[in-house]
Amino acid sequence: MLVAMAPLFLLIMAVVWATSRGSAFYAHPRVAQGGTQLDYSTFGCLKFRTMYADADKRLERLLATDPSFRTEWTDRHKVVGDPRITPVGRVLRRWSLDELPQLLNIVRGQMSFVGPRPITLYEVEVFNTALDRILSVPPGLTGLWQVSGRSDVGFEQRIVLDLDYVQARNLRTDARILARTVGVVMSRAGAY
Repeated sequence: MLVAMAPLFLLIMAVVWATSRGSAFYAHPRVAQGGTQLDYSTFGCLKFRTMYADADKRLERLLATDPSFRTEWTDRHKVVGDPRITPVGRVLRRWSLDELPQLLNIVRGQMSFVGPRPITLYEVEVFNTALDRILSVPPGLTGLWQVSGRSDVGFEQRIVLDLDYVQARNLRTDARILARTVGVVMSRAGAY
């Protein structure tokens, strides 16, 4: 897949660099498989960069000054019309192209094609006792959350979906999720 996608990778890298003059890739810290609530390691979950270079500072400022942003961020850890996202980034996210570099995470053994959504460091406390069960399997490029509404699904429901996946995990379930992913990406359902 990486070889077949190489021309698309190069095109996206060039467009990201040309429009925002920064690195085309972003390695977001995510909690690795096998961790627990008290002891976990992280890996860099690769994405094409879709946000401005100072996105972390912008997030702090928005959380401190914009109550509606803060409320939506607390509920979903995503925000409709997030002002930190570049115009090119919006296109990449809408078509889920920003996640293609995660194929490299799969090759490295850090992720799987199907699994729970990779957990960020600021989400760890919210997962409570569910964290250990969810981290018992590798995080996925796609998963039950992604095919069940993505960003339209609240954070608590995401945890339930991830736990459901871990309990029902088998090859047939993975095949169904992979097949549904194509339709979800093409329809752009839940993509912000």
